[in-house]
Amino acid sequence: MCNVRIGFLFMEKYSGIKTVNASLVLDYEYIQMLRDADRKIPNPNKIIAQGGGQENMLSTPADITICGGCRGGSKTFTLLMETLKDIKNKKLPFCASPA
Repeated sequence: MCNVRIGFLFMEKYSGIKTVNASLVLDYEYIQMLRDADRKIPNPNKIIAQGGGQENMLSTPADITICGGCRGGSKTFTLLMETLKDIKNKKLPFCASPA
């Protein structure tokens, strides 16, 4: 398995804030530029949180978040996106169901 990082590193703008794991945080303006570019030329492989409620839910530091909203408000997709934060966490135990 190879580790491939796709992106234009020279375009990324960091806010100067770091996460607990010392990862850099992108500027809001850069994220908005990605959203605007994706509206012009949609890319199904690019996953960007919607501004507003979805972005607020994903940025909360809480372990458990209770949210609500109207039908079609992207609550389920937000829960699926939440797991992306832990995709590289080697300490997180994963359970596999027996075959």
